[in-house]
Parts: sequence; structure tokens; C-alpha cells
Amino acid sequence: MVTTIETATCNNPIIYNNLNLPATINLAQLAFGRGFLPNKSIEINGVILARPNEFRVNLFEDGVMQQTADVPFHFKPLFRSNPTLVVRNNWIRNGGWGPQETFGGFPFKTNQPFILEFVAAEKNTIIININNQRFATFSRVDLSRISQLYVIGMNTIRVNTLTLCPNQVITTTTVRPTTTTEKPTTTTEQPTTAMEEPTTTTEEPTTTTAEPKTTTEEPTTTTELTTTEEPTTTSLPTCPYSIVIAYPEIPATIDLLKLGFGEGFAPPKRIRFVGFPTNTTDRFTINLYSDGVPDKTATTLFHFNPRFNDKQVIRNTWSPITGWEEEEHYGGFPFKIGEPFVLEFIAAPENTIIVNVDSQPFVNFSRDDLSKLSTLGVSSAIELSSVVLCHDKPITSTIEPTTTTEEQATTTEEPTTIEEPTTTTEEPTTTTEEPTTTTSKPTTTILPTTTTTKPPQYCPGQIVLNNLKIPATLDFVKLGFGTGFHFFSPKKRIIIFGTPLAQPTAFNINIGEPGKLLVNASVLFHFSPRFNENKVIRNTWIVGKGWGRAEDHGGFPFKVGEPFVLELYDGTDNYIDMKVNNKYFETFGRYNLKKVSQMEIEGGILKTPAVIDFVKLGFGTGFNPPKRIIIFGTPLAQPNYFNIHIAEPANANVLFHFSARFGERQVIRNTRMIGLGWGRGEIHGGFPFKAGEPFVLEFVAGPRVIIHINVNNKYFTSFQRYITYRVSQMVIEGGIQLSSVILCK
Repeated sequence: MVTTIETATCNNPIIYNNLNLPATINLAQLAFGRGFLPNKSIEINGVILARPNEFRVNLFEDGVMQQTADVPFHFKPLFRSNPTLVVRNNWIRNGGWGPQETFGGFPFKTNQPFILEFVAAEKNTIIININNQRFATFSRVDLSRISQLYVIGMNTIRVNTLTLCPNQVITTTTVRPTTTTEKPTTTTEQPTTAMEEPTTTTEEPTTTTAEPKTTTEEPTTTTELTTTEEPTTTSLPTCPYSIVIAYPEIPATIDLLKLGFGEGFAPPKRIRFVGFPTNTTDRFTINLYSDGVPDKTATTLFHFNPRFNDKQVIRNTWSPITGWEEEEHYGGFPFKIGEPFVLEFIAAPENTIIVNVDSQPFVNFSRDDLSKLSTLGVSSAIELSSVVLCHDKPITSTIEPTTTTEEQATTTEEPTTIEEPTTTTEEPTTTTEEPTTTTSKPTTTILPTTTTTKPPQYCPGQIVLNNLKIPATLDFVKLGFGTGFHFFSPKKRIIIFGTPLAQPTAFNINIGEPGKLLVNASVLFHFSPRFNENKVIRNTWIVGKGWGRAEDHGGFPFKVGEPFVLELYDGTDNYIDMKVNNKYFETFGRYNLKKVSQMEIEGGILKTPAVIDFVKLGFGTGFNPPKRIIIFGTPLAQPNYFNIHIAEPANANVLFHFSARFGERQVIRNTRMIGLGWGRGEIHGGFPFKAGEPFVLEFVAGPRVIIHINVNNKYFTSFQRYITYRVSQMVIEGGIQLSSVILCK
């Protein structure tokens, strides 16, 4: 018998080894080109980690993902949903998500390797193969404008290799029978184990769909790279001792010595810049300086200066004695205004700097002695989401922020009325009157105890609100916290210290847009621990729409009477990551968070409400990275709930509603928008609060309007729904006694 076998090989593969997540790759700038057209393929070779939540792969067009750029293909395995699902979908501007597809079973296993392959086929079809077996196909919209790839997986996957194949070649092999059966030799690519865990989180599942019972055989062959052809990109090495500077303000002068990077630039040190050029001027500049005053007494050891008008990248050196030397400008021009890039300076022997752009070798530069490098400068037409300093040894010293010991004076006027929310699936229609709150910029924090003590600084320039009356509404703008959770902004966090009352039902935290939360202000994140249900509800309430679908997975990390620390911090794609008591709890994301301007806390923490005006307190508007809010409190002895609303000014959208429901043991996260009403509540993640037990609740602003939530220093969940740049206040209400609220910006 003669058998004909067709196999696909890849000419000129583009290979990334040990890919750091999250990763955004501009396919149009690589040889892969624009469009996901027939014969192209993308292969991810990785390992599922021990405690997976979910990971996502998006193929999207030019622009900002899920804002100005359509996502023709969205792939998201959900490990914690019941049943487990692999979601496939697409997202379009002005239309949102399409109908999701979840059939096909769940072929991923904890602690097991996987090979995930997307193959472009005719008629805008994507063939999905998992572990060398056909899993599903997806065909919905035009794939010809795809230009970017996005991969993210918080503590879920490790990507050993990512292979982009611009042009698969189908070969035919004729197999003839023989008298002996020889064991076939399998040759594929050998994954390289990376030690660095992913550090970002992903959006929480919002639906459950019955899963067909299927079995998937795990691959049993070992994979080994057999091709001798050199990949067209350099591998992305891991960075075991990294120093990350998130969203530096431009112009930026960075003292490398104070940060622990050490003097000099020798192997294996490297510096990575992630950002995009702006159109404010015709150039941007990155300089490496020796000790001294930059551009005056310090020698410029490396001058990197892309000039858009000339379409040249100038490299040079400068000395205060001899001035500029001969400039170099060969190599082309790899930058485009508004398009993201990854620029990397890699130290090589003999005072050489290797420059890579988007993982492609660009130029080498070797001129001056680099052993005296001490300062980094970035200026002009550039916006950076991060600067990563990688060096060869652990950091042995830390730089303490400059603080003063004077505590702020805070006065909070108690509102006269509050409507108690119910414990039914319909979200509460709580109304709170905003009190007059004034405070100077605080520099200290108070631990959740009856005696005020001074703990370590949580963040430079943190804004602390102590012993809040519940319900409380915090105005982010007036506090100087600003509005919004935005990707290209400093990293925001919210940390809440509290204690559930002795018999709490629930407490709620709402983060929303300007206005009166749950009336004319949407709640983009509603966090509600329900003690009687042992659930933490996460949801949104949108004006004109009402509550969305609640999420409640993740457990219940709160205990009655036990103090907690709830932290909301940055995720990606408008997600909010949550920690409870310094442990990851859950992630929530639904709407754009850039208009968020306030937070409301209510329920089983204290009997009277508190309204916190962020603007008045110097916190500013918006809930963008690196802002965070830390709430120290204790649920009352018999609390029903407590709520925290973060919202826009006046009677406006509640962009984040956090409601801990003790009776239901759920933490509701939701939004409430003017004209739409409550959004779909989220309740997954468990219920981390206990009546009478102090807690620390922290909200941390993440990229792409995500709010991360921590309870008692543990990650709880994340929430993402609306743009939060206008958020200006926070309301805290319900059965909770607050000892302090810290605003970090």
C-alpha cells in the first residue's frame, strides 16, 4: 500500500524564544507582513502553569486594541470557568463583541506542554490546531488588515517559542510499506524553558457554556529544532533581575546608580524601551551619560536620535571638551509616528552597544568607554509605557521615597440618607450625597487598628484617608489621583484596609464616572463581597442599561471581624486585577475606564457613608496606572454588605462598583451608566471578607482601563469595562468600619 502525506514547512520563520508576556508584536513591520492570509501561520509552543486562570491571543488591526483597532480574532481558554471553555470571538468598533463560540472541548491541561497553531485558510478562515490535532475553525470577518499580535497570560502560560511563518510550503511524501516497522523520528522545535513567570493578568470569564465531552491525547514526542536556517529575529532573553520603570514622564532623567543598575554598561546588561513616537516634534532622543550634569558636564556616551523629517537615526557621542564627534546614520529608519515599538540596547564586548528594534537587529555602535555609564535620558517626541533595566545580579539596595511625617487633616461630612441595596440579583440603586472633604497631600498611612501607627510607605506621594465614615465617596480628581485607567499613564493602584463587621451581609466598592453613582453615573467596577453567600460579586452598572452579568468565581477571601487589605491594580485591556491580603484574587474587565473619577464604599464596614473627592484631596481625576487605592477596614459584627463606588464628577457614571454581600457571600463588581443603568455584574472570585475581621482592600489601576483588586495582600480579581479618565470621586458605604484609605498616584 502506498500512502501520500502532506506536511507543511516554513520558509524563513520568525522565531521568538522565551517570550515575555504580555507581548505585542507588530506583524506589519516584520517579514510576516500585513494580513492573516492563506499559507501564513502562527505557532505558540509553551507550558500551562500550575494554577492557570486564562490566557488570550488577539489578532488586531492598526491602532489601540479594543479602542481604535478592530480585533478580527480573539482566542481565550478559561481554566476556572465551569465548565472549562475555549472562547473564540471578534470585536469591532461601534459594535463590540460578536457572538462567542465555545464548542470543541478543552484540550489544555495543567502543568502540561502544548502546541497551539493558527493557520490562515481561504475565505477569511482560521484553522486552530492544538497539539497537532484539529481543534476548530473560525471564520467571521476580513483578516486582510490584521497587523498586530497580542499574547497575554497571567500566571497561566509560559511561552517557550513563538513562531511566525510568513509562507508555509506544502510538501508531499510517498510512504511505501516495508517488512519492518521502524520507529519514526519526530523533529520539531525544542522549547526552551523560561524561568520568568508572566506578571500580568487577564479578563475574567463572563459566560458559561456546556462543554462537549471530548478527550485530547497529549503529544508524546520530544521536539527538537532540526533546521539549520537562522531565524530572522534575535531571541528575547529573560531578565531575571529587572528594574521596571513604568510610564516615565517625558523628558525623563533616570539615575541608574540609585536604581541599583550599577555603573557601566557591560554584558549581560541591556535596556529595553517600550513605547511609540508622537507627533509633538520631528524627533526623539535617548542618551546614555557618564557621571555629571547631562548635556553640560557629563559625557554623552551614546546619543540615539531618530529624526522623522530626515528619515534617519543619528548615533553619536558628545564630550564637554571636544563636543560632538562624527555622526552615524546608516541602517534605515524603522520608526513610524503613532506605531508602537520595542527598542533594546544590549551591552556587548569591547564597549559595543547592539541596537534591536522590534526584535530585529538594527545597528551596532562602538566608540567610547562605557564603564562610566550612570545616567539615562529620554526626551522629545516619545511616549513610553515602560523602561526595563536588565542587569547581571540581584538588587542589593533599595531607594526609600522621600517622605515627611506630618499627617494630613481630613474632614468628612456625613450624608443624611442612603438607600440600602438588596441581596437579590438586581444591583442596588444606592444613592449617596457627596460630603465636603478637604485634605492636604498626605505622606503617611494608618494601619487598620484602633491605635494609629505609621506603616511603611506604600507608594511615593500616596494619598491617605483615615477612619472613613461609611458610606464614603472619594473624588479622585479632587484628591489629585486624576481620572481614568489608561495604558500609557503611570501605574495607579487603590488599596483599601478594612474589617468586615461582626455580622455582615455585604459591602460594596463602586468605581465610576463623574456624577451621582447608580443614578446618572455609570459604575464601571462594582466589587461586592457577600458574606451570607461566600461570594465576591464583580459587575458593572451602566446608565440606561442597568446591571450587567455578575461574576462571582474566585472564592471568598474575607472573614467577619478580620482585617483585610484589598488592592485594585493595573491589568491590561481595561482590566482590574484584585488582591486580598497581598494574594491575587481575581481580574475583572468590561468597559473602558478612562472616565473613572470616583469610588464609593458602602455596606458592612461602618454604618455611616463616606464620600471622598479625589480632586479636592489632590488625587486628581482618572484611575490610570500607577494609581491605587488601599482601604483598611473591618466588616461590622452583622453586616449585610458594604459598597465602594468609583465614579465621575457630580451625579454621573459609576465606573467601578464594588459590593461585598455578606448574606450571599459574593463580591459584586459592576458599573452604572447614565441612561443605561447597571451593567452586567461580576461575582466570580470568591468572598474574601469576614464579619468583624480587619481587611486590606486595594484597587490598582492597570493598563487599558483595568482595575486589579487585592484583598489582604492577595490578588482577588480584576475589572475592566469603561474608560476611567474622568473618575473623580469614591463613595464608601455599608457595614464596614474603616481605619484608613490610602491613595497612591
